Amino acid sequence: MSQSAHHTSSFLSLTLASIAAASFAPALSPSLAAQGTVAASRTAAAPAPESVAAQELPVVGAVKPFHRVLQGPSNPLGIAVPVAETIVFDTGAWLQMGFADAVLVGGSFVEITSLVDGDTQRLTEADFAGGVGQSAYFNGNAVRLRLWAGSMAPAPSLRIADLAVGHGAWLPPATICGTADNRVLGARAASARLIIKKGTSTYICSGWLVSTKNGFATAGHCLSGTISALTAQFNVPNSTSSGSMVNPPASSQYSWISSSRRYVDGGAGNDYGVFRTNQSAGLWPYQRQGSRFTTGAPAVGTTYTRHGFGSASGTRNFAAKYHSGACSSISSYRIYFNTLDSTGGDSGSVYYRGTVAYGVHTHGGCTATGGANSGTSVRHPTFASYISSVQN
Repeated sequence: MSQSAHHTSSFLSLTLASIAAASFAPALSPSLAAQGTVAASRTAAAPAPESVAAQELPVVGAVKPFHRVLQGPSNPLGIAVPVAETIVFDTGAWLQMGFADAVLVGGSFVEITSLVDGDTQRLTEADFAGGVGQSAYFNGNAVRLRLWAGSMAPAPSLRIADLAVGHGAWLPPATICGTADNRVLGARAASARLIIKKGTSTYICSGWLVSTKNGFATAGHCLSGTISALTAQFNVPNSTSSGSMVNPPASSQYSWISSSRRYVDGGAGNDYGVFRTNQSAGLWPYQRQGSRFTTGAPAVGTTYTRHGFGSASGTRNFAAKYHSGACSSISSYRIYFNTLDSTGGDSGSVYYRGTVAYGVHTHGGCTATGGANSGTSVRHPTFASYISSVQN
């Protein structure tokens, strides 16, 4: 148990108060805790053309072990009723939970509500069966979980396995081209902020929708390592004046399908990956966003826009930002931009014109006096095949 206080309460609705000794411990289903550790398909990495480090991923939160079981009685009534409740809180700007051992048959579900802004998410047996093993990210430091038993349903139960808590971001070095950050606030419907849980920390990357369903592209180094959960967020609000990131509604957040991960983390010009997500509130990402990127061949001298969610000061921190500039050179499948600013969190962001993507941002290199930021062209044969595999 962490040093933070956690409060729990269980209750039965008044309609169930007269039911005698209905509660029992159900047989728990196989654990969902390892759903994010499925082995990724990976291509052998080629040597990097230059010894330039990939854009560093900002740490925005801590992941803590957590154990809380929510369990209620069977329901003999013809309507769904709440049978158990718990309040989870911690010191931090936001909360997210990883789940295991879910038993939600017969129309039972868990309802999660932020006590700060009232945003609510409902997870059902179908969600867990499809691989949703975690909640959305909720603003504030307290959420309520309410377990509902479906009509005539057997006893439901759910275990909270870990807790992610947001804190002030450690800001990695910026790779600004020149002396001023020229990125401008602005949303892009097919561009998503990625929150990635690895080990005891959460990190920020960017990604972009490449299918008319649920396929995304991003940087390979964003997908490397042991990831316990990845969430793609659309319609991201600006951060607070102090730079604390704000989460969009749960309906605009999509948990990944871990087995769909394919990536190469092979250095500059050989850094890319793809993945798919589950539905959120009954819709695929494209159904809600109505936009995606196709792909095209980049050309030197052509002006492209890069859209991502990199770090910055104040309300711009990890909010949607864009910047346009000409491609300065291309070497094999590495594309260079000596005018496009980037910071940590922009890894995985898209270089595009209109609705056509030309590359993924992966590496810094710009300074106040020169250099260039760079990424991998979508014409890289393996990257192109990966994108094709998640387009339908």
